[in-house]
Amino acid sequence: MRKVLCPRCRLNGSWIAQACAAALIGAIGANAWSQSVQPEGWAVKEAAIRFRVGLSGSPTHPSAGYFMVVPDGGLLPGPFPQATVVAGGKTIAAYVLWHSRQAGLGIVFESPGGSDAAVYVSGADRLRLWTPETKLTPSALVCAQPGVASLDSARALARLGQLTGSAHFRNNAGNARAPLCLQGDLTGRPPPTSFYMLAHVVVSDAGQTWIAPVIKGDTVEVRVDGRPLALQKKSDKFGGTGQALELSRGIHRIEILAAVGPGSDYTQDSVAVMTWKTPKDTPESLGGIYGKNSPYPGQPRQDSRVIAEREIVRSGDVRIREVNLRDGTPAACFTFEPRDVFWFEGETPSVVYSFAALTAGLPTNAVYSWNFGGKANPVGPKVHWFLEGLKEHSVTLTVSSGDRKSSCTLPVFAYSTAKSSLDNASTRESFRMACLSMIRSYPEDADP
Repeated sequence: MRKVLCPRCRLNGSWIAQACAAALIGAIGANAWSQSVQPEGWAVKEAAIRFRVGLSGSPTHPSAGYFMVVPDGGLLPGPFPQATVVAGGKTIAAYVLWHSRQAGLGIVFESPGGSDAAVYVSGADRLRLWTPETKLTPSALVCAQPGVASLDSARALARLGQLTGSAHFRNNAGNARAPLCLQGDLTGRPPPTSFYMLAHVVVSDAGQTWIAPVIKGDTVEVRVDGRPLALQKKSDKFGGTGQALELSRGIHRIEILAAVGPGSDYTQDSVAVMTWKTPKDTPESLGGIYGKNSPYPGQPRQDSRVIAEREIVRSGDVRIREVNLRDGTPAACFTFEPRDVFWFEGETPSVVYSFAALTAGLPTNAVYSWNFGGKANPVGPKVHWFLEGLKEHSVTLTVSSGDRKSSCTLPVFAYSTAKSSLDNASTRESFRMACLSMIRSYPEDADP
């Protein structure tokens, strides 16, 4: 094994070798598997696959429903997947926002009023897309198309439906400083990127509302209830560029379309921050009053304020508990998350990822095989693995039971915001577990 040197901790290759050796000593052998289990209570005859889900993070408003990313990676039937949601013996309205084999199937469905549901997926001739006429108000969803920066691409995302390439989506309204904002690509993929954000807000006070998106360069278009804003500058103050609209009380739709070119830095500023001034905003809520010697004596310091957390409609979250294929074949489905970053001197950074197969409802004799490329052949329901940082990877899980098997292949862009240090016990444990997985999985004559 090559010696590596950590510039932070000055630990040399001998420590790494000791950690790997210690990990091997505690290795546990393969489990003994027993007989397979068939799915029960199949409610949608034509469906090929079922996801049993738990409902968490209740929607702020009933119309917001629940947003779910149904994993695909080769699992879902075609030519187009169609979701049917069943809860309490009743079928619940569900609609598609986006789909691709890589990103999965993004759906929104009505709140069932309980704590769990079953999502069945069948093959269909077309996607049953969400529209404002469905009366559901999903929020706040962001779809990104890496590799291209154009409003035409953003508008294509806004039309919903089928995606291409490494496009992906998530439920994310903003951050603590700006509760409703387009932050950028949170997967870590660098620009150029095109974005589309679908959000809904609550207007408590009807009347003229000054809507002022604070845009950090690049090309941005904002729509309110389907109509693009015609931005006009009235001052150099915060929120000084916007448009006044007459808004009724209730829920209104806000969409942000953006094209971010190469060289932009998402970590410094958001692409667009949504702000407004409502009929009941006061000088105090707008930052106070300017003094006599200021450019705007006696005026509020801001022309608008950030849209507050309480004013944003939010869809509920879904957690997958169990996956079943109708014919009893074990379903390959997995989750992953970044843990720590290791950047040794003279080498490219590596990110430790934890991968976990969803095992509930699968046959007890199921075998879990992972493919990260190369000669490695890791086996088991959970694996820790080093991935080269800031690079696209393809990860495949195959689950087999007897002569039946299924596979799922998902893209992973290796990126982490973790503050890793070999001074930290959890970081060292992360490193040890990844070393263990890789050493056990590679042939003896291969160098991981």
